[in-house]
Amino acid sequence: MIYISVAIFFAALSLLELLSNNRQTKQGLLLLAVVFLIAFTGLRSWGGTDLDNYRDYYINLDDAKISYGFLYEMLNRFALSLGLSFTEFLILIAVIVIPSQIYFFYKTCAFPVTALFVFYILNFIWLDHILLRQSIASVFVLSGVWLLLRQRKMLSVTSFVVAGFFHASALIAAMSWVAMMARQPYKILVAVLVIALSLAFFHLPVDWSEFIPGLSPNIGRYLVESESVGISNVLETAAAIILFQKGRSQYSDQEIIWYSAMLWSSVVIVVLSFDVAPAARFLEYARLFFVVIFVRYIQSNSPTLRPLVAMPIYVYGLAKIYHFCVTFDGGAAFNAYL
Repeated sequence: MIYISVAIFFAALSLLELLSNNRQTKQGLLLLAVVFLIAFTGLRSWGGTDLDNYRDYYINLDDAKISYGFLYEMLNRFALSLGLSFTEFLILIAVIVIPSQIYFFYKTCAFPVTALFVFYILNFIWLDHILLRQSIASVFVLSGVWLLLRQRKMLSVTSFVVAGFFHASALIAAMSWVAMMARQPYKILVAVLVIALSLAFFHLPVDWSEFIPGLSPNIGRYLVESESVGISNVLETAAAIILFQKGRSQYSDQEIIWYSAMLWSSVVIVVLSFDVAPAARFLEYARLFFVVIFVRYIQSNSPTLRPLVAMPIYVYGLAKIYHFCVTFDGGAAFNAYL
């Protein structure tokens, strides 16, 4: 129930931001949202079976039988050297990750609190409360895209590689975006689909750690394990494409190239996920940019219309959070937090 209550709380903050013309009020709302999310994320003890595995890994690091990536291991060792408990480790991660995500929204959207609400309903719980390594990787993904849009390509590539050493999916997602920016992206699109579908058909796992030392071998397991595919992936990707096309005038030429590539890549992921369901994990990074698309569309309307334009997002978001709480881990999320 707490996750639904937080969604309602952020919907209220978002509505206040959209209705307010006072800069100090908006800054106060943003500060409240930042502090709340850090505490909300860092003080929890629930995060599904993924978090249980990360807790065991942290407590028994020297005897760990599975690799979670070179940089994630180094971060764990650093926290242990400080004598931090696992809860304190989660707080440390929240302090690193959440301000970075929020700063990106602050720099790319006129309404950062509304962006936080959209982020919360789209994938905050899944990304920042459950997929811990992907949460950390998302910081470097955002940084990499930020640098790429400013033509700082070597630093961008470096940031993407660092993200990959926390979770391989981040590097693969970034590579797919950059590939789709090529002059003939459709050839690359066909090649990716043929390779991926062939792997799925023959049930061939791919151990990327053989090609990139230090990366977790879990990526091969993800490609062959069975999961259900949510219709939300289709709805959110389609909505992002439509709203991006409607609001293209708000984007620079370089942003148009990159967002188009990211959306094409997302279509590939959604199509592929119907055959290889865990491929949808790669979409978690794209959703960070769906947030920007949705909020920029809201801000493109007149001040009086913005709350009305945002209302369908509020309704969809609350419905999605409720569905998540009653279905994830057999409904454990509905009552779980501490």
